[in-house]
Amino acid sequence: MRHPALPPIDERTLAEALAVAWSRHLDEPHLTETDLADFADWLLASPLHAAAWDRLERLSLTLRRLRADLSRHPDQ
Repeated sequence: MRHPALPPIDERTLAEALAVAWSRHLDEPHLTETDLADFADWLLASPLHAAAWDRLERLSLTLRRLRADLSRHPDQ
């Protein structure tokens, strides 16, 4: 059985996927100084990385605010 080829991933999409992966990794309980240094290196390696991280942080903030707003409303 042949599997269809995956479409090429552009640099922005890859940066966004890596930002999500870093976000999950940074939430792990046993984070090391090396992990933090590797994250800083990744973040500084490309403007696309910094932009993807910023978009992810803004989305996370929006979702936290939405969750807080929804938790204040009684179920209908």
